[in-house]
Amino acid sequence: KRMFLLHNVHEEEPQVFKTRWVLSYLRGPMTRDQIKQLMRNYKGAGAAGNGASAPGAATGARSGAATASGGAGRGAKATAAAVSTRPVLPPGVPECFVPVDEPQPEGGTLVYRPMLFGAASVTYSDTRRSIDHTTRAAMLTTLEASSRDVDWDDATWVRIEPDALADEPEGEAQFEDLAADATQSKSYTRWRRELQTWLYRNRPLELWRCKELKEISKPGEGEGDFRVRLRESAREERDKRAEKLRKKYEARFERAQDRIRTAEHAVERTGDQHRDHKAQTAISFGAAILGSLLGGRKKIGRTSLGRATTAMRGVGRSQRSKAGVERAHEKLDAAKAKLADLEAAFEEEVDELSEQFDVDSMDIDSLTVKPKKRDIEVERVTLTWMPFWQDGKGALRPAAHLAEAE
Repeated sequence: KRMFLLHNVHEEEPQVFKTRWVLSYLRGPMTRDQIKQLMRNYKGAGAAGNGASAPGAATGARSGAATASGGAGRGAKATAAAVSTRPVLPPGVPECFVPVDEPQPEGGTLVYRPMLFGAASVTYSDTRRSIDHTTRAAMLTTLEASSRDVDWDDATWVRIEPDALADEPEGEAQFEDLAADATQSKSYTRWRRELQTWLYRNRPLELWRCKELKEISKPGEGEGDFRVRLRESAREERDKRAEKLRKKYEARFERAQDRIRTAEHAVERTGDQHRDHKAQTAISFGAAILGSLLGGRKKIGRTSLGRATTAMRGVGRSQRSKAGVERAHEKLDAAKAKLADLEAAFEEEVDELSEQFDVDSMDIDSLTVKPKKRDIEVERVTLTWMPFWQDGKGALRPAAHLAEAE
């Protein structure tokens, strides 16, 4: 629907382009219905000046049918065309009437204008992406007396159930002329096929997709709502991954803490041994010195020599125990450093998880799902009479309001 014709005076020919977003500061561009509404008075004047026949006049009036029907809720008006009694249709030509829901104005006459109503159900299926969605479409388009073709591109999407259409007109009414093709049952068979083809080509299902989370929006879900749902899914998935990560590191943390406790016990044990050795060495030295002093001028005996030797061996043990204390402290420091590295690695992975599941930084693109032709069921293509109230001057205004659908 966002297709535009660009006419640049500096180029040799116009260009057709489409865009997803539009920011317009002007009233436009004009739709086909608005162009028809703008030109209908000129067409009517031209037909009258050229002595056009009644069918030609009816064609000019019906060119504004989509405007009058689609703009029923906006008080649109149309010029009256040649009217007559209700046409007699052959068997096999479906016919229905839009119910009148606007009160009859003073002096107003009910006039029915022919249109074509189509209703279909479209199923979108994609097993790989778990997509299975069915939607219904109801459309009203004009029936041009001068053309065999029906322009479904120009149809108005309406919210109306086929069962809500009546089988008979309401009271006395006049009817605008009917195109010749609309009186043949084979035309409706052709129009059904054309509607199916049109829906196949022009009615894809537009969804939003997030590849990182492998999530696809629901039919009718906007991008904003989809992002809100993604945040919930991302938070749940992040918490699930974080729990797995915690369990992965839990055993490592326990082993690191066990090594720290073992190293602390080793430091405590070697420290006690070193203090004992120092004390024993000091006692041995004291005993040796005291024995030599008490011996006087006598030669040093075997006892004093043994005490000195024991004291020297105590010095060696004390030095070895001191080295053991230092090694135990080194092992404790290494165990603590390893635990700190492990905690840093855990925090880093947690931060990576938070960044990985940040929805605002994720790419969300559009996903187009086209229906298969066999999944398009045209339920009904019917000649439909749209009611209008005609005042004394011949102007028409809708006698029924049909809500437009997307």
